[in-house]
Amino acid sequence: MSLTMVPFTLLLSLALVLILLLSAPTIIPVSASLSTTTASSTASSSSSTTASLYQKNDKDLHRNLNLDHSSIKRNIQLLPYTRGGANTNTVTNTVTNTVRAKTIATPRRSTTTNVHKPPQIIKKINPHYAVLYGMVLALNAGFMNGITLSGLLSTSSSSSSTTSSSSIKQASSAVTGAWTNSALSYASSSTDGFWNFNLKCILSYMSGSFIAGVCNPFPMNYSMKKYTVAPCFFIASLFMYLATLLLVSSNNNNNSSSNWILCLLVANGIQNSISSSLTSNLMRTSHYSGITSDIGTYIGQTVRGNKTNGIKLKVFVVLATCFWIGGYVSFGLVDKFGNWSLMFSSVLYLMFGLFSL
Repeated sequence: MSLTMVPFTLLLSLALVLILLLSAPTIIPVSASLSTTTASSTASSSSSTTASLYQKNDKDLHRNLNLDHSSIKRNIQLLPYTRGGANTNTVTNTVTNTVRAKTIATPRRSTTTNVHKPPQIIKKINPHYAVLYGMVLALNAGFMNGITLSGLLSTSSSSSSTTSSSSIKQASSAVTGAWTNSALSYASSSTDGFWNFNLKCILSYMSGSFIAGVCNPFPMNYSMKKYTVAPCFFIASLFMYLATLLLVSSNNNNNSSSNWILCLLVANGIQNSISSSLTSNLMRTSHYSGITSDIGTYIGQTVRGNKTNGIKLKVFVVLATCFWIGGYVSFGLVDKFGNWSLMFSSVLYLMFGLFSL
């Protein structure tokens, strides 16, 4: 492992530790409440209550035995007569003993009260506000994708503001091109390691989605459980901050490292997974191939008189427009703030994380 990958691996480890720490408060109180409730219920049960419960169980037991005897006698009459000494009394005694053993083996009713798990704190999201949040995230994804795809920040600080031939241009909001580029580079036996870089891009985007799935394993539509969504945005903010540090260090050392792009891919993977899982894939704020296809499909349906997906069509058009505006804004912000322009996304993720608490 190269020295440039050490910060990236270290941040992945810190991200997993943060997930465990933030998920611990939801586990510890439950176990404590179980032990406390069990102890209090055992201490509060009196001898008189226990005796009354036992008497009630004994009455139920005798009533069940009487019912079993009557049912056995009715069923014995239907048994065929067998020669060789077998009679109905022997069969009746055998079956009765079996039923009695099964009935006595049944456990008595527990004297402890049932312990219910305390309800988790759930924060509902208004669908109209959800669309607004999706618009902001789409703008952010377009901004990040414009930075990495233009190659402006891949050049060293000593070069001009225009892109050079050695600058790295890689989309950070989607990895559709990375899949194809990695296959073509491997098929052509490329020795420059370009297919390795594309493979890292795919795994980085997938790692972001993996982090979101671990933090929020049971998503609910337009609802957020406590300590499930907030850690995702906090981790995305950390990756954007790390990307800024890696980019500044790379440009100061005149090094064309691309590890900072991998951090942006992780952040976009987290963002796209959270926004899509909480809205039933209505707002995929990073990847727009599927949204572009849906826009064309819904327009065609509307032309033929099917307007059932009219609301989705409006939402997708708004999200795509915000994504385009984000790419447009990225050029001016990079030209003005340079390497530190990535901090805008880091602060935005931090604000979303605080709001989700």
